[in-house]
Amino acid sequence: MPGEDVQNLLSGFVRYEMDVKTNINFRSVRRMNSKFKPRPIIATFDNFKQREVVKSSAYKLKSSPFGLSVQYTPDVLAKRKQLLPIQREARAQQAKAVMIRDKLYINNELFDQIKHKQFLPKMETQIPNEKIEDIVTSDKNLFIACVYIPPVRSNFYKLYNCDLFVDLENSIELYSSLGDVILLGDTNSRTGAIDDFVSNDSIHSTIRNRLDDIFDYSADIELNVRNNPDNNTNCYGPKLISLCKASGLRILNGRHKNGFANDFTFCGANGMSVIDYLLVPVSLFPIVRQLIVSNFTTFSDHAFLHIQLSLLCNKQNSTRFPDDENREKLSQDKFKWNDELKEQCRDCLLNNMEKINMCRERIDFDGQQLLDNSLDEFTSTLNDIMAPFFKKRTINFKSCRSNICDDKPWFNAQCKDLHRRYINCLNIFNRLKSQLNHSNLIRAKKDYKTLERRLKQEYMRTEGNMLDIMRLTNPKLFYKKFKRKASPKHAVPLKLFHEHFKSLCSSDTDAVLDDSQFNNTDGECVVTEP
Repeated sequence: MPGEDVQNLLSGFVRYEMDVKTNINFRSVRRMNSKFKPRPIIATFDNFKQREVVKSSAYKLKSSPFGLSVQYTPDVLAKRKQLLPIQREARAQQAKAVMIRDKLYINNELFDQIKHKQFLPKMETQIPNEKIEDIVTSDKNLFIACVYIPPVRSNFYKLYNCDLFVDLENSIELYSSLGDVILLGDTNSRTGAIDDFVSNDSIHSTIRNRLDDIFDYSADIELNVRNNPDNNTNCYGPKLISLCKASGLRILNGRHKNGFANDFTFCGANGMSVIDYLLVPVSLFPIVRQLIVSNFTTFSDHAFLHIQLSLLCNKQNSTRFPDDENREKLSQDKFKWNDELKEQCRDCLLNNMEKINMCRERIDFDGQQLLDNSLDEFTSTLNDIMAPFFKKRTINFKSCRSNICDDKPWFNAQCKDLHRRYINCLNIFNRLKSQLNHSNLIRAKKDYKTLERRLKQEYMRTEGNMLDIMRLTNPKLFYKKFKRKASPKHAVPLKLFHEHFKSLCSSDTDAVLDDSQFNNTDGECVVTEP
């Protein structure tokens, strides 16, 4: 309404309807241009504490026609929209799920795609099934190349004078003629916001009509801008972009529909960057169901990429992998020779000799496929004959008990405290990748690694001095430490070994050698047995 004092109206509403006794100061208050009546009110608080006081009293409006919500930025709203189905699924499975700003916590733990994969809703591809089948069940092969390109100052280039990007482009061109190529790995390239496609690549219709009869030209598809948290570039960045433009591969980091690939992939002492990529042709974008930049761990300064592809395989050539429920119990067939059954096996082979000869006669050498079929038939026949005697099925149970190995005697209480602090800083950094958290992480990691290195050197020096003294004072104990602990197992049993030489020595007939055999100098030992 014209002349309406919205600020006083909102102050009275907060005091009387929400029962907030604290004096709340607003920086700005206005109504939105909305089709709803009455129009919503947007308010900006003077400080964060007052906003939280009002927000904590929102439950008092539950039975009233009024409501209260926090206004987020478009980026936060987009992230919340992606996390909302996961939150609903987690609550449906009786799990505690709370969303704070653009972070989702499940059972008091920050949401992780790998750890909480049971709460991920099943995603449907946004293109028709016929198109997917054309992509993944065509006669083309799919080549997935894992690459690593050393940094600029690496000693690799002192040994090999080459441009790895040129070699990689040639390899992509070669294998692209045989099928589709997907590139994955650490390229040490910082691409910033540079487009990985040729802009305005389409040809004018008048020119295209004249050139259609000469050659086919496929223009680059202009894709959306990558959501890259690393806005800087290095000398490798333009080279990778040129590789993408020349090969038709596109960077999927920052473009995947789930939004979990818009994060840093490297965390070092000098800062954070995005240098690990997944390069995929535009035509294969739909088959990449998941691309997740996982959390950083203590094992590497790189965050590993979790990738899930949707492929339709040929049932005849595909291998059945165990489901998640049966993955801990795996079975395997193998053949083990049993000396007691060799006579029965020999009789069975003689009885089936006609079948074996028929397989041998049907071997066809006219082509590779015919030869493979003949070999499969022969193998299957031999397998059916030998399986009743020697086939064994073993079941391996995967133990869930972790083996604790005490291989660091120098790891004292101070080292444990620094390691615990390092893990804590790493978890905080994974939740919020800010410059402050990064500095704290690098400092904690340096303190822990420095102390561990010093303690290890002191322990190794002490052990070396002790062995040196033991070598002079107690040689027997010294050499005992280097003695083989496990005795080798002999293939021949001791009893059989004894019986064999006993039978040789108990023979009543002596071997008689004539002069020609006794004086034989050809290096051969000849014994004439009666």
